[in-house]
Amino acid sequence: MASTITLDEFAAHIKRIGETEFSRRLTVALSTTALRAEAAAKSNATRRPRARTGRLASSIRGHVQTIGGSPAVVLQAGGPGSRGIVTYAGTQEFGATIKPTASDFLRIPLDPAKTAAGVDRFSGVPLRTVGDFFPFRSESGRLYLGRYGDTIGGGAPRAWYALVKSVKIKPTYFMRRAMETAIGKMEPDLRDLFRISLQGGST
Repeated sequence: MASTITLDEFAAHIKRIGETEFSRRLTVALSTTALRAEAAAKSNATRRPRARTGRLASSIRGHVQTIGGSPAVVLQAGGPGSRGIVTYAGTQEFGATIKPTASDFLRIPLDPAKTAAGVDRFSGVPLRTVGDFFPFRSESGRLYLGRYGDTIGGGAPRAWYALVKSVKIKPTYFMRRAMETAIGKMEPDLRDLFRISLQGGST
C-alpha cells in the first residue's frame, strides 16, 4: 500500500539523513542521466549532423557539476579533447550564417573536390598554392572554380567548387535532442532515489 508524506515531512527526513548524503545520492542518480545524454548526443552527431570525421562526436562529454551549490547535469561539445577544439560544434547545434573573412567568396566543394569520406581534399589549403584552378560563370550566372585540363562534354570546364557569398547552416539541435532523451528517462532514477532516501537506505 502506497503512503504519502508532506513536503515538511520530506524536508525533515532529508535533514535527518543529512543534506550532504542526499546530495551525494542525487549526484549518483544524475550521473546516469549525464551518461545517457552523452551517448544520445554522440549518436545524434553521427546522423544529424552527418559524421564525416567523427571529431564532433568525440568532443562530446556529459558530467555532473555543482552549480549554485547543487549538482546539475552538464552536456558539452567542442572540446578541448584528444582531437583538439571542434570550432563548428556551436554552429551545428544552433545554426549560423557563414560569411568569408579573408576573401570575397566561400568555396563549397563539389563531388570532384571531395575525398571518399566526403570532405574537401584541399581543406585548409589556399587554392592559389595548388595553381591550376580558375573561376568561371555558368550559363545560369553562378560562379564556380574549374581546374585546367578537366572538362566535361563539349569542352566545358568541370565545376570543382561553387563560389558563394554566404552559407546558411540549419540548426540540428543534436545536444538539445540528447538532453530531452535523457531527461525523459530520469523518472525511474529519481523515484528510486526518493524511495531509498525515505527508507533510509544507501547507494
